[in-house]
Amino acid sequence: MKLLSRASREVRPWKNACGVSEDIIVAPTVDASGDPPWRVALATVDRDVPFSSFRGMDRILMPISGAGMELAVDGELRRLARYSVLAFPGEASVAAHNVRTPLQDINVMVARRAGTVSLSRRYVVGATPLRSAPEGHVTVIVALAPTLRHNGKPLLVGDAILLDESDGGHLTGFGDTALVRINLGGRGRPDR
Repeated sequence: MKLLSRASREVRPWKNACGVSEDIIVAPTVDASGDPPWRVALATVDRDVPFSSFRGMDRILMPISGAGMELAVDGELRRLARYSVLAFPGEASVAAHNVRTPLQDINVMVARRAGTVSLSRRYVVGATPLRSAPEGHVTVIVALAPTLRHNGKPLLVGDAILLDESDGGHLTGFGDTALVRINLGGRGRPDR
């Protein structure tokens, strides 16, 4: 288990320079395009902007602030409630619409040749044991509420826990989390 502290992250511009994000965790290698084969990030959308294009990647997104967000995906307007999940191809034309206040979302990208991804909301109540991740998987839990603790230590909103081969103690308290699971089929394991 590894704590991925939000305080230690750098805010960086998107590939198209229309927004910013913080990498929660990124694959330790890059492919021929210069992009890592997978990435989990916390993105900020502060106005109506187009999203970057990532050819050959699958993307999945979860709004985590406000009342959600509105996206145009290949011309089709989609209204996403807070904590809902939308998957779309990285090469799709995607743009945020009707942004009135800055919004944040969990954004996961995985190269199709590298694996598959799932993203879901999990509500924690009481004590939840953190079990090891299967070999060939990247499993990350992102705290979405300031009322959660890992092994007794408070988590800030946006802090994350990377599960590895060892059990990681307990998540306690109450509140929402985002659970990211990337199945790499044994490739692209994160650095320890």
